Amino acid sequence: MRSFFRALERRGAEYLLISGQASVLYGGATFSEDFDLWVRPTKRNIEGTVRALRDVGARVYKLTPPLEPRHWRAGHAFHFRVTDAFVDLMPRPPRAGGFVAAARRSTSLETDWGHLPVVSIQDLVEIKKTRRPADYDVITNLAGIRLRRAQADGGPTRSVLRWALENTFRREDLLAALRRWPAGRALALRSPRSSLRLAAAAPPERAIPSHRAMAIQVAMMRELDALWRADARYWKPIIEELRLLRRANALLPDGAPV
Repeated sequence: MRSFFRALERRGAEYLLISGQASVLYGGATFSEDFDLWVRPTKRNIEGTVRALRDVGARVYKLTPPLEPRHWRAGHAFHFRVTDAFVDLMPRPPRAGGFVAAARRSTSLETDWGHLPVVSIQDLVEIKKTRRPADYDVITNLAGIRLRRAQADGGPTRSVLRWALENTFRREDLLAALRRWPAGRALALRSPRSSLRLAAAAPPERAIPSHRAMAIQVAMMRELDALWRADARYWKPIIEELRLLRRANALLPDGAPV
């Protein structure tokens, strides 16, 4: 993979590392076998990224439409195999806004493959709001990491604390955060998430009544269900178009060179 990232640099490609590997680099996950890249969706940049793929002998992996402007504008992902690794290119990842603004919020991190531009924790959390339940454990971990970093810098601001609470999806972590940062109770009481309001109204001591704990958990499951449904709605038209492309034999052949 080091040779691929060097090829991207040589070709002047603009990208951000997102999803699994970004979560690992921040400490929110322990393993990811895929490399997901948010590539800036301009014709010149896509062409430079494709040249970098060709430089390292990449091959099409699965369900990949032609790299045409109409497909990357539609939000498709493009899948490739680079030696023994899988690389997914996303010109328009869900919920992340525009590339230029995200690039300004990004950070450069030292990795086994060199210094790489990595999407910010805040943008990474939005991208990770998928239909995979395990992603919400990662999101909760990332929220805690941002809180701890803020604590090391003198304590979280109200905006950071609010953001972290809104992106905590484990009951135990939520209650622990409210105990550690009492200012979060007032913020949680005004949250649109009912699980936060219920948790903030609980007694501040460590043990809370079992019926209240269950109510918090049920509310949290409903919130997760709403997020899962939103992600399904986002991907539905993209998946439908992939099916049409497959029926028309218009997808790139699996295993073909780029």
